[in-house]
Amino acid sequence: MKAIFDLDYKLAKGLKITSQLGLQYDGNKTEKFAAENTYFTRKMKEGTRYYKDGAYRYFLPDGGVKQNWDNSFFQYNWKLQGSYSTKINSVHEIDLMAGTELRKTEDNTTVTRAFGYDSVTRRSTAIVFPSSNFAAERKYETYREMPPIENAYASMFATASYTYDQKYTFFGSVRYDGTNLFGVNKKYKYLPIWAVSGSLVGFERKFHERYFSYF
Repeated sequence: MKAIFDLDYKLAKGLKITSQLGLQYDGNKTEKFAAENTYFTRKMKEGTRYYKDGAYRYFLPDGGVKQNWDNSFFQYNWKLQGSYSTKINSVHEIDLMAGTELRKTEDNTTVTRAFGYDSVTRRSTAIVFPSSNFAAERKYETYREMPPIENAYASMFATASYTYDQKYTFFGSVRYDGTNLFGVNKKYKYLPIWAVSGSLVGFERKFHERYFSYF
């Protein structure tokens, strides 16, 4: 399920604020069943063989093996941006923009297993382990919740440009991005990126005129 909400608001002439909120939820359920005589179940049972009272025995109960995976994923993404544009005396042009973006994801998974499962009665049989060493193995767990996976991201950005007499333009931008994936060291939590540039429209036009005049 996905949803996006947009908001545009004009505060004054040339000044506008926009915001966007995105929500996403994914649910996934997977079931795997292996009957008693399948290769998967026979191989697992063979791994449970142990020796006791002069004979080999198996602690995996008779029946099939049923496994279920339940996964849920949630994410939100929120953006807020403001922009301002003005022109003074038909000579000075100013464009400003600043904003921020926040995003977070959360992933949860639960795994359940049933041994000695009867698909008709829908009942399973508990495993009786011959020793605690076998009970500690993860593949014989009947219920397990995976540790939740959470990641968060934060960004801040801004741009500014100034044009004089439609000829000379100066531009600058800066951006900060932070996430828990960068580690715990503070100097790596936010990485700045910036750029500055300029252009001269009249110079480019004259250059092209002189260049093509030779042909």
